[in-house]
Amino acid sequence: MSLPTLALLSLLTAAPRVPAMETVAELPERPGAIALVGSRLFLALHPLGHPETKLVELGPGGRRAPYPSGVLARGFGAVTALASDGAGGLWILDAGAEGRPATLTGWNTEDERRIRSVRIPAAAVAANSWLCALAVDRAHQVAYVADRSRADWTGDSHPALLVVSLESGATRRLLEDHPALEPDAVPITVDRRPVAHREADGSEERIQLGVSQLSLDPSGTWLYLAALNGGRVWRVRTADLVDASRAPDELAARLEAYARRPPGNGIVAEDGGRVVLTDVEGHALRVTASSGTTILVEDPRLQWPDGLARGPDEWIYVTVNQLDLHPALNRGREESRPPYRVLRIRMRRESPPRDVRPPPAPVENPTESPAE
Repeated sequence: MSLPTLALLSLLTAAPRVPAMETVAELPERPGAIALVGSRLFLALHPLGHPETKLVELGPGGRRAPYPSGVLARGFGAVTALASDGAGGLWILDAGAEGRPATLTGWNTEDERRIRSVRIPAAAVAANSWLCALAVDRAHQVAYVADRSRADWTGDSHPALLVVSLESGATRRLLEDHPALEPDAVPITVDRRPVAHREADGSEERIQLGVSQLSLDPSGTWLYLAALNGGRVWRVRTADLVDASRAPDELAARLEAYARRPPGNGIVAEDGGRVVLTDVEGHALRVTASSGTTILVEDPRLQWPDGLARGPDEWIYVTVNQLDLHPALNRGREESRPPYRVLRIRMRRESPPRDVRPPPAPVENPTESPAE
């Protein structure tokens, strides 16, 4: 065998093996948020699909059962986020509908009873609010809720972070219009097509949405956050968020621009400063840290990877819902086709291969051609 051939074989055997992505379920309805409580997997069916049943538990073989019951699962308005509290509790963020207020409900999955239900006070939300992401901090007995704003997709944008007491329901609205929460001006393009919303008058506006993803690191020390249209992951210490004595300017100064990232809607903070992210433009999941960005997996099945959740045994679960092909984000045209999917991939202990195509950094006032 020639020396060049031996060298090539050596390189191939030394290269880290790319982990396989497994299909957990194929669904006729579009999934959104996802959470695992122990080994139990819960899915919110995406509000854009106008589902009758808003929340389900996914069982073996992809079987779906309304959760916590048929009546309760149909009684929610719009379930936009789910979170595990690490102690058997599933927390459900209902953004509300038809004049109903947004609520946060905790459900004990071990003895199947309600922990508590917290109504988000009207004073904590704005006229164009859309509450869309959730992280539960059991150590501080609070929930962090992202208000991405632009419930109408393209109107006024005033994103903020809510800190909700799980004991009293008292809610503070923080960091409104902070750069960490605002969308960048860089538009999203999937498969060479701009993601855009068609207005009632027929005009088209590129989608630019603020903070829409939150994740606590496993220690609960840091809250990581990012906008859908955002070139950075930011983070802030939870101790600073729960300190009500901090002045707004002082808190704002404590946010850190942590790492670069692509546009996307899912985020899971892991140990060692690693953050798993969805990449809606690249049909990929990436891992980012202060040292750089790497690809975990690229796969054409990842047609708008949306919700992310950490599972047991280092599995990362992701919902795939083709939102870029839904009329709200596809210029009024419906081009999505079932099945929609829940997939999973195991995190590698070794470092994944270096991505030679890092996501773009945020830019100021880019030159942009109009929507086609």
